[in-house]
Amino acid sequence: MTDSIQLYGVKTNNLKNIDVEILKNNITSITGVSGGGKSSLAYDTIYALCEQEFSAISQGYFEDAHYILDRYAGIGPAVAIRQINRNLNTRSTIYSYYNFFSILSALSRNSDSNFEYDHLRLNKPGNECEVCNGRGTVHTIDEQKIVDSESTLEQNPFFPWRSKSSDKYEKLLKEYCAFKNLDMGRPFSKLTAKAKKDLLYASDSGEFLVKYKHNGRYRQRQMRFTGPITELQNALTSHRISERNLAEKYSSEIECASCRGSRVSVRRYNSLKICGIPMLEFFSADINTILNKLGEFSSKDAAFNKLRKSLQCISKMGLGYLSLSRSVPSLSGGELQKLNFSRLLMSEMSGIVVVIDEMSSQVHVSDYAMLFDEIEKIKRLGNTVVLVEHSSYFAGRSDYVMEIGPGSGRYGGWLVNRKAYPKNDMQARHQKSFSKITLPSVWKNNVKGLTLDVVAGGINVICGKSGAGKSSIAEFFADNLGNVVYVSQTFIRGHVRSSVASYLELNELFTGYYAACFSSNNEIFSASAGKLGACQNCNGSGVLRQTRDYDTTVEVICDACNGRLFAASVEEYKIDGLNIADMYALPLEQILKECKGLPIKITRNLEILCSLRLGHLSLNRKTSSLSGGELRRLKLLKHLSKRRTGKILIVDEPGAGLDDATCEALMEYLNDFAKNYLAIILIDHKPSIFLNSDHVIEIGRDITSSHSEVIYCGNPARYYCDRYVPYLRR
Repeated sequence: MTDSIQLYGVKTNNLKNIDVEILKNNITSITGVSGGGKSSLAYDTIYALCEQEFSAISQGYFEDAHYILDRYAGIGPAVAIRQINRNLNTRSTIYSYYNFFSILSALSRNSDSNFEYDHLRLNKPGNECEVCNGRGTVHTIDEQKIVDSESTLEQNPFFPWRSKSSDKYEKLLKEYCAFKNLDMGRPFSKLTAKAKKDLLYASDSGEFLVKYKHNGRYRQRQMRFTGPITELQNALTSHRISERNLAEKYSSEIECASCRGSRVSVRRYNSLKICGIPMLEFFSADINTILNKLGEFSSKDAAFNKLRKSLQCISKMGLGYLSLSRSVPSLSGGELQKLNFSRLLMSEMSGIVVVIDEMSSQVHVSDYAMLFDEIEKIKRLGNTVVLVEHSSYFAGRSDYVMEIGPGSGRYGGWLVNRKAYPKNDMQARHQKSFSKITLPSVWKNNVKGLTLDVVAGGINVICGKSGAGKSSIAEFFADNLGNVVYVSQTFIRGHVRSSVASYLELNELFTGYYAACFSSNNEIFSASAGKLGACQNCNGSGVLRQTRDYDTTVEVICDACNGRLFAASVEEYKIDGLNIADMYALPLEQILKECKGLPIKITRNLEILCSLRLGHLSLNRKTSSLSGGELRRLKLLKHLSKRRTGKILIVDEPGAGLDDATCEALMEYLNDFAKNYLAIILIDHKPSIFLNSDHVIEIGRDITSSHSEVIYCGNPARYYCDRYVPYLRR
């Protein structure tokens, strides 16, 4: 039996025919520049190969492999913890995600409990809270999001009623004000309390003949006046998704008072208990509280022990403040990373390959030692651990380090010979003086009345442990300030057609460029579905879906266009020797070098992509194939490509999945943009991010109240020396 995993001639994605050996029962860190090929080796080859071989044994069939290699030996069963979370279902909770349903099902069968199997299906009709419909939260229309208090009635002070295509609401408001004898020149803030109430909450008041303009054409109709708050409250319960979405835009989300966030029917669950704990409390109380109460309950049942151990593993990760009813999409990246990792801690299995994607990403430095100690415990059980890492701390404690690079894309994919992984040797950039802005007090989740001072015209970085409230702060500002551009952690929701070109809307620019050069119809150069330029075989998607073995569907490259998206008819139309399909297949940096007559809008976007170290991508690259770091930078670019004077830019975890050099390039670029914004706020932990900022704020939790508080505010270099480095030494 071999004592290593041996791979020969690996050519997956950009890997350059490399030979790799991973010693078993050891921790190996795979490091290197973002886009260099780390994930191609760790996930797309090692994990995919192990998983597919195991599936072939257990399920009896073999699917098309996306990895490419000559031969291999020594592989075994594998599990993976990935950084990317595509779960956007708000009904998905820690309870369902962690499959506590199955544990409690066994508990109900093996104990004299007073709950039944059907009680555990929380989303079943009849079990859900009648008020919030099982969401745990309700939307309430927020007057502050609706009213521009300093605008006069003549100027239409109601945001939902402002439209470029129609002045219907302005004309209706004018008729109503005349009916109520209200002064149209008076600001809303100067109106009497009764006048404000009448305007906001009126319901089918009066009947007016309204003449208005819609899309350039005059119309006339009889209308009753319904105030914007009443109108939006009605829309919240509408069967039309578009109406509900509009109403939610002008509302705040608060915990459901009926079920106290448990998501279940108080009437149905009020008398039921799990291990002596009321069911409503079991779902809504924090995990640490549930663990304390389970300590008072005695049972030798295997399901009870499994339940307690599962909760203990979550608590050990520092996530004991969460409840089982907490929505998975609402978790921060660090919380989800640690929640996934806690699953491993429950198992006593040995002989498996564990692949973990950047365990250090999105978690605070104070958690590093604890997390690596747990990784070593997994190794000591007889498992092989493969880490995809950028952290010098994690790489430095690993048994072996393997670097893939030296560059990104086609410039990467090689094994880089390096004697030792470099330690952090960070230098803060020169500090400038800035004026300060005091932002409104934050009230969301465990953040209760927190006030932040940020520097104007500069870059602020907010850091702190998972659960301190960083994402809550960002979401509060995004929801409650009208001048915020928020780039969240949520990943791009791509589909089979989604590519770099389509996501960034560069496809329309290139289509227009070729059509203008040849005085032709735009459709000839468009790969969109149903257009003349799209490959007829795959309809411009570049791939075909094939059903294998009942419900299994796989994607294979279209054999007609070879994944190039376009029909053969585009080949005769060339600019600088390249047709549009050739252009789509080139690395972005090569397009800039070879094509000198590109429109300025295209050139500007390509230059930004290269500045963000994404020049190795091609226009036809599928977004589903991109790494977490690449996806984040694409999302950031989409926002940065628009001018945002007077806005506050908030970016959640811009450094996740990026190496230090790429982080520094990103920060250099953001510093050039800082003057275009009122302020830039980044949520991140990496020294390569915060040392290139102007101001650092660390958020912690008050031990006595569990509420968030500012525990550091000031100079980045001082923060690094006084707080970051001491965290590493603990």
